[in-house]
Amino acid sequence: MPFTAQYDIAILLPQINPDNYERSKVRYQGLSDEIHTLGFTACFAHSQVSYDADTSTFEAVTDAEHSQLAAHAAVKVVRDLTMPKNPDLADLYNDVNRPALVHAPALNDFLRNKADVFALAPEIHPITVVVSHEDVAEAVAATPGSRVIVKPVTGMAGKGVELREKHSQCSEPQPGGYLVQEYVDSSEGMPEFGVTGTHNIRIISIGSKAIGAIARINPEQNDMLKNDVYGAYIDPDTLPNTMKSIVDRVHEVLSKLAGSGSNVIAIDVMRGRDSSGKVVDKLCEVNRRPQRISLWDAMGKEAKRNTDLPGIRKLAKQWDIAEAELLVSRVR
Repeated sequence: MPFTAQYDIAILLPQINPDNYERSKVRYQGLSDEIHTLGFTACFAHSQVSYDADTSTFEAVTDAEHSQLAAHAAVKVVRDLTMPKNPDLADLYNDVNRPALVHAPALNDFLRNKADVFALAPEIHPITVVVSHEDVAEAVAATPGSRVIVKPVTGMAGKGVELREKHSQCSEPQPGGYLVQEYVDSSEGMPEFGVTGTHNIRIISIGSKAIGAIARINPEQNDMLKNDVYGAYIDPDTLPNTMKSIVDRVHEVLSKLAGSGSNVIAIDVMRGRDSSGKVVDKLCEVNRRPQRISLWDAMGKEAKRNTDLPGIRKLAKQWDIAEAELLVSRVR
């Protein structure tokens, strides 16, 4: 049997190629550094396909700069940043001798389905109904307001999300389940935090603690759901109590599920006017795999579109420290 190196933590990344090499290196170098600062070791591997269930090891592990460290490595904790759609088919998730996982596969599956999240905490969402594709038109007509949001229950990165004018002709939805939600108009921003225009607030939660927040904004009418453009950094302690209550409720729900709240998630909330004209704070979604905010977001072309570069650097550091501490706690 070939020599097997020993590491505390393996971080699983999607395929690295020339187009994303530098971005990947910058995004995860800080996390690797913080793990080592705490006195533990980390390696990186290519998704679940690098896992050998016969030996419970990973193949061809590297450092954060993608230089190979060992041909085979055994680890104690896995942080899977690829989160497969079908974990039941992955050897890593089926191996009874596997290392500890962050997150629990069952939690990832739960968060993937927005209807499940809504069902456990409907009071923090906009008015919402869950329907099949055949009933979307009827649900749109019955939802308050002149505009509604229609989104697939298992969509990611804004795919399939549609803002519908009630009286306009819309395309037929693809087969599947949908959430039809009251439209909350967030275009007035949150001036007290320097947030102007359409927005939501992305709150990074690690181990059931809000460690930092940042505005996701909509400059020049770009698609905020598909293009992360960051505005002002916000200290979570300064958020309105209504938003804090939403975060607390999400933490309460997740603490009762697989993993007991030991997660790295984004809780997206917004302030806007509902269909009655009342200003409300509501949950947009709980993101199980938020795009990592790192020094990359304050570099090059990213620095030209993101507005609070010191805030991004601060949040990136907070994220690296808090996630490293969470991963290390699982090793101990």
